[in-house]
Amino acid sequence: KMKVNNNTILTTGGAKGIGKALGKQFIASYNLVIVCGRRKARLNEAKAMLSSLITIQCYTGNFEQRRKFFKPCIATYPELNIVINNSSI
Repeated sequence: KMKVNNNTILTTGGAKGIGKALGKQFIASYNLVIVCGRRKARLNEAKAMLSSLITIQCYTGNFEQRRKFFKPCIATYPELNIVINNSSI
């Protein structure tokens, strides 16, 4: 059975639509939620709606941006245990 609370969850493309809806539900279930997306304005909008959301700007379609994003993310959130690839790439 999957543990549904007290996880650290990263969702790519999580600043709108399905990703944002998932983030809202995960936060309601006492999870730490990190979203990455390429548009800062959308990330800011999501953060305004969900204050505990952690947002990081990264375009996952770009190898170099993914590389620069991954190491600091793992270093900052070593407890990361769920990744949801919700981006269009």
